[in-house]
Amino acid sequence: MSEKSSSNAGTAIISFLTGAAAGAVAGVLFAPDKGSKTREKIAEKSRQVRDDMNEDVNKKVDDLKTHITDFVDEMKNKINDLEKDMKARAEEAKNSAASKVEKKAREAQS
Repeated sequence: MSEKSSSNAGTAIISFLTGAAAGAVAGVLFAPDKGSKTREKIAEKSRQVRDDMNEDVNKKVDDLKTHITDFVDEMKNKINDLEKDMKARAEEAKNSAASKVEKKAREAQS
């Protein structure tokens, strides 16, 4: 999931939850009930919205942790690959230099 689509999804979820909460509160406020029942309903809806938002936030945090872990693992692999490549190149350079020195030494002896 790209960063932009993740952001759009998060915005959409928050907008939906906000709209649902506003609709629930408006519905309760306009319903013909006693004040205590209305307050009870508002409190219950508030708890439901809070729980839904907590669940969504926890999911987003888990998704972010997974994304970060995957990114760190990918970077470690790239660094390990780079280290192996650098060691191989250093070994090649060392062998090439040794070969040139031996060649020059043979030329000097001749």
